[in-house]
Amino acid sequence: MVKEANRPTAGSTPAMIENEIASGIRARATTRPARIAQGQLRPRGDLADLHVLAVHARGPGPSGRGGTIRHYEETGLVIPSARSRGGFRLYTETDVARLMVIRRMKPLGFTLEQMRDLLDATDRLDAATGLDADERDALLERVRTYRQAADEQVAKLRIQLARAEDFAATLSARLEQSTPAAPVRS
Repeated sequence: MVKEANRPTAGSTPAMIENEIASGIRARATTRPARIAQGQLRPRGDLADLHVLAVHARGPGPSGRGGTIRHYEETGLVIPSARSRGGFRLYTETDVARLMVIRRMKPLGFTLEQMRDLLDATDRLDAATGLDADERDALLERVRTYRQAADEQVAKLRIQLARAEDFAATLSARLEQSTPAAPVRS
């Protein structure tokens, strides 16, 4: 459970709040200029006007040394846009969107390589510079392939959820049958 002191500030985005609630990550957002003015960050060229997200991941992750976000950084899936003087990773809204894509792909069984491939395709489509029609079509086909795979996995998960709900209902019915009736008072 997240302690009250670790809740996001009033400037938090919905993605940050979702991230904190679902994965136990403490997050807060401020404007980079405000953090620079407070002496918390050093100015860095084109990042001076961006909103940033400071994320502090708790607990061991896949690498055994730190959080899952660190693992994604080590594998190159998400690289922080900057670091605070205290060493916290600072993420832009775009970085947070990448983290959310990864977080949504993981329970569907996608591998890190598949996540990297999809992120590469969407990054190249978003940049849209220097893409000819054939290249754009090939990238869109890659994204469609991942969408189809996600749809198939969601269908499988819905079946599993329905079976789990049926099982829970069966147990509830069994418990109701086995519970003695309360004595009638006259």
